[in-house]
Amino acid sequence: PSTRVYRLGILNLGGASNGAGSLAAIRARLRDLGYVEGQNLVIESRYAGGQSERLPVLAAELAGLNPDVIMTITTPAAIAAKKTTERIPIVMAGSANPVELGLVTSLADQEATLRA
Repeated sequence: PSTRVYRLGILNLGGASNGAGSLAAIRARLRDLGYVEGQNLVIESRYAGGQSERLPVLAAELAGLNPDVIMTITTPAAIAAKKTTERIPIVMAGSANPVELGLVTSLADQEATLRA
């Protein structure tokens, strides 16, 4: 068995209470896949409390923790994460128009990335 601990960063435009249900579902699914907090998984969450101007600072905090992946909730969070790092993979949830906003080059590329 691997002793590696994976790090997941979550960046959310909303507040902690807004994302509580989603985070619980994410934790449950990760647990189903064998990723258990305190054993082989650390989740670092940052919430902007609806203040989009805070997202760049929060994204930089997450990137500084060197997570294996950053998951963003909302388009503004995805944009802030993309502007912050090119080396950490970003998974977007609740993002609209990712091609038009330059978050991905095409939906086909996005799908290929998700399958990798």
